Amino acid sequence: AHPRFATEWWYVTGHLTPKGRPDAPPSGFQLTFFRVSAAASPIATLPGRLAISDLYLAHFALVDERRFTHAERLARPGPGWASTSDLDVGTDGWTLRRVPGRTPETWALAARAGGGALELELSPARPHTVHGEDGVHRKGTCAECLSHYISVTRLDARGTLTRDGAKSEVQGQAWFDHEFMSGGLDRGQTGWDWMGLHLSDGSDLMVARVRGDPDRVDGTLVDPSRPGPTRLPLGSVTLVTRGTWHSPKSAGTYPVRQSLEIKQERLQRELEPVREDQELSTAGTTGVTYWEGLMRVKGTRDGKPVTGLGYLEMTGYAGAAPLTPSGPGGSR
Repeated sequence: AHPRFATEWWYVTGHLTPKGRPDAPPSGFQLTFFRVSAAASPIATLPGRLAISDLYLAHFALVDERRFTHAERLARPGPGWASTSDLDVGTDGWTLRRVPGRTPETWALAARAGGGALELELSPARPHTVHGEDGVHRKGTCAECLSHYISVTRLDARGTLTRDGAKSEVQGQAWFDHEFMSGGLDRGQTGWDWMGLHLSDGSDLMVARVRGDPDRVDGTLVDPSRPGPTRLPLGSVTLVTRGTWHSPKSAGTYPVRQSLEIKQERLQRELEPVREDQELSTAGTTGVTYWEGLMRVKGTRDGKPVTGLGYLEMTGYAGAAPLTPSGPGGSR
């Protein structure tokens, strides 16, 4: 944790199949922990031991071809925490922590809500990646329109998944993002589309589009055949909407089908969701409605077929996005 910064999150998304059945239809998961400065909240001004400096929030979602469920948590220090010395975060019983002394390095993830539960061990299969200029990923042109952004783009996952009381052993791959910032988006920017994709040629792809006038689209390609990550600068990635889904709950319309092209990599992709309705409404915590879902990927690289799985996140299509100057969690 980096308490000097106003906003921070730890994101884990991934795709899982039953143990020993890698060709089975995948399930997806998202578990996110947020640390948000409470300075703008009246609770932070309470006297003495009641005063707090941070709020801790979490979102948990599970999806497969038949159903999508999500839950949220909000806590003050005590039920919520974030270590400043190691990977150890949690909110009201949901946890993500590094297991001390384990070789290879192992992280433990656990969350339970309603009829769904997930317990995983995650082992980093790649070194960490920093995005942007030395880990500073710019969102806009203002001085504070940036985040410090670090990922482990591929982790091997194994453990148990419970849906409606039925528990099964699973295995798969996960993606971990850690960002911290004190600013956010620029004036006139309305939200972002973010994707983290695991491709069948062994590479991992992050693309971020911050929507505005003009849009800012950049990314990072992690290719195991190269000595380090490849920066994809502004102007190198093209995204085109191929189909939308309209939410009956929020009235938001999301571009859930997109095509992606990176000419310098001779890479073309088509993305489509496992399910269209993967919208999270988080009125009890962040107050933001957004779409975050498991995607199937197909396309080519150097003229050869490549498939994949990954996650797409879209904010600002149903009300204000996080980190907007006038929106929830925005810079004040």
